[in-house]
Amino acid sequence: MEPAQFGVVPAGNISTLAVGDITPVAGASVFIARDAGGVYAMTTTCTHAGCDLSGGVGSDQITCPCHGSVFDANGNVLSGPAPSPLVHYAVAIDASGNITINGAQQVDASDRVSA
Repeated sequence: MEPAQFGVVPAGNISTLAVGDITPVAGASVFIARDAGGVYAMTTTCTHAGCDLSGGVGSDQITCPCHGSVFDANGNVLSGPAPSPLVHYAVAIDASGNITINGAQQVDASDRVSA
């Protein structure tokens, strides 16, 4: 299932996003996340049936509340029925540390913006 599309949305400031965080962004179907490589964004829409994953974030995985698919912190499928990983989107961080996500620009799951 294709994730919901959205435009450019603000996603907070880098100062409030710690390494290991995966946080839903208000007003868009997207997570903002940070790991040792940097900041990235991915859809909150399960690739199986389009369910909202926002409430399923654990310490190192995301679980779909509808049918039990499990994704790792980078959106890779750990167990189905989801057929494919979560879609990632372009992230930008301005000089003040403000984060924006471009929902019209899909990127590779390995893309990170250093913070």
